[in-house]
Amino acid sequence: MFVINGRAVFSVASCLRKVTVKHLLVNRARPVFCLDTQAFSVSSNNFDPFHGAVSNLFRHKSSFHRFISTVNINDDEAKEKKRKMERTVRWSMWGLLTFFTGSTVLALHEWGKPELDEEGKPIRDQFSERSIALQYILRTIDKFKREWQIYKEPSRDLLLPPPLEHPYIQPKYTLVIESNGLLFNPEWTYKTGWRFKRRPFVDYFLTQCGPPLFEVVVFTSDSGWTTAGMIESLDPKANVMHWLFRDSTRYMNGVRLKDLNCLNRDLSKVIMVDWEKDACQLNPDNCLILKKYEGEDNDKVLFELALFLRTIAVQDVNDVRPIIRHYQQFDDPLEAFKENQRLAMEKEEEQKNKTKSQSFVSTFKRK
Repeated sequence: MFVINGRAVFSVASCLRKVTVKHLLVNRARPVFCLDTQAFSVSSNNFDPFHGAVSNLFRHKSSFHRFISTVNINDDEAKEKKRKMERTVRWSMWGLLTFFTGSTVLALHEWGKPELDEEGKPIRDQFSERSIALQYILRTIDKFKREWQIYKEPSRDLLLPPPLEHPYIQPKYTLVIESNGLLFNPEWTYKTGWRFKRRPFVDYFLTQCGPPLFEVVVFTSDSGWTTAGMIESLDPKANVMHWLFRDSTRYMNGVRLKDLNCLNRDLSKVIMVDWEKDACQLNPDNCLILKKYEGEDNDKVLFELALFLRTIAVQDVNDVRPIIRHYQQFDDPLEAFKENQRLAMEKEEEQKNKTKSQSFVSTFKRK
């Protein structure tokens, strides 16, 4: 077979400039000759650089017909693909147009009609003086604005009921924690579907940080119908006193915010633990950001977090915000807390040894 080298390419190019063939045929001959060696090939014995390029390429009649059929097939396939693509785009556009038109008509019908009284008569409103068509449009817009406001704002002004009164025991501190990513990790596979992996030490954590030390509140950005069942299975002893879901969040700039001002609790006694910093924008001084749980079996974050929170509760801190603010400056707050605990224990041990030494010396002097 003929091997294309620099001299051959130069010869073919020179010959192509001399022959008088249509520009379209020349442009089609080049890619097929260079790329599709199975569709057309030239024997090195038959190639003559001094003959016309077209006579060299199509010396045999069968090769010429094979080349033409290949070009036609490629053109037909390209045209068919283009037609299919145009048809798909056209039907997709018609489908979207039909969907939006139907949705608009349905919204106008459901939201635009006036409300009825007990006798089934229309109730007059601020739009009743307008034309029928304009009434439906304005009512639909007004309804959409109200629905959007409900979507953005928490479902109620006060998310938690009032604190318990005597003789019931109301914990002094309130612990607000995200469940998804801190207490468990959702996993999905084709075989099992959605499964939830419990974080190690979750039972220990809820037992140690539950009442009477903390009023535990699970506050998640997920919807209740996907998370409530998992929280119930995590907490068989009912250490979690309240559950708050997506409808209790505040939507702002594309982020679901957890507004602690709506909790109906003293914020100096509220600690929020989350892995998503953006969710704590409204109350950063109350929020402790921890690493998200990704399913590691050797994870000990909840064990260390329980020790951290119990230390605050046992010391009877009046305002937790300065403590939280201090540990926010560290990438790993719990590791920083452990280091502080170690230094405090060393200092305490040193103080004890010093006291014992002074006591021994004073006893020796008295003797």
